[in-house]
This record gives sequence, structure tokens and C-alpha cells, in this order.
Amino acid sequence: MAAAFCGLAAAARPETRPAKSAKRPADGPGADGLTVGQLTSFVRTLQSAVRSGSSAKVAELVSFPLRVHAEDGTLRRFIGQTQFAVDYPTLFTPAIQAALLQQGVADIQRSVRGAAMADGAVWVAGLCSDLQCERPTPRIVAVHVGKA
Repeated sequence: MAAAFCGLAAAARPETRPAKSAKRPADGPGADGLTVGQLTSFVRTLQSAVRSGSSAKVAELVSFPLRVHAEDGTLRRFIGQTQFAVDYPTLFTPAIQAALLQQGVADIQRSVRGAAMADGAVWVAGLCSDLQCERPTPRIVAVHVGKA
């Protein structure tokens, strides 16, 4: 079954649809489709994965294909975990890793395009497992190398 995305991923993948836009309670999803609780949990999990130095743990938090915007302006797409693992050191540079490890949830820039972490170097959006998209799962959808 094709997954549906909200936020940045929806714009990047026209065949998908965003999360429902019905009125939300105060503790409901923000513009990026994620609740503060979901984002907090995701940040902790991502920080743990980055701290461990395991590209495989970080890859579990990625939605593939991953869009990577290189410093020279080129766009690359990483299809799966194997390719991601090989290039992990150039994707999650020491500067991006440091910015992620210092990232506070309150400092994340959130919009309909997604949640921007590490000064916009890493973008997270909600991944929906069904068409109702009641509870999107946060996943990394884009990396901007050289941003942090």
C-alpha cells in the first residue's frame, strides 16, 4: 500500500495526500501534522541514534527515497538504507550531527512544509500508514548538506 505524507513530503510527492485538516484540539497536530509529543519522542530517538554513530539506526528514521540537497545545489535521491549507510558520513556531517544533538523541541521551525531541525539541515514530516492519516509517524524526508 502506498503511504500518504503530510507537510514537505506531500509537496515533494504529488501522488500522496496530507493529513486531515479538520479542526484539531489544542494538543493536536501542528501545521506539520505532528503533535508536540510525537516530535519530542522523535527528537530523542534521533539524538540517541546520532549519538550511537549507527547509520542503520538513523536510517530507520528516514523515509526513502530521501531527498538530499548538496552544497553545490544538486539534488540527490537515496533509494534505500544500503546507499544511505555508505554515504552517511557525508550526509550527516559532524556539523549536522552536533546541531541535531543540541536541538531542542521548542527551537524546531514548524510549518506545512514540515519540521526543520538543525537550522534547516534536516526536515521531518509525518508519514501516514493509511488514508485516514489519524496519527502520522515522523520521518526524515530531506537533508540539506552544508546547512548546519
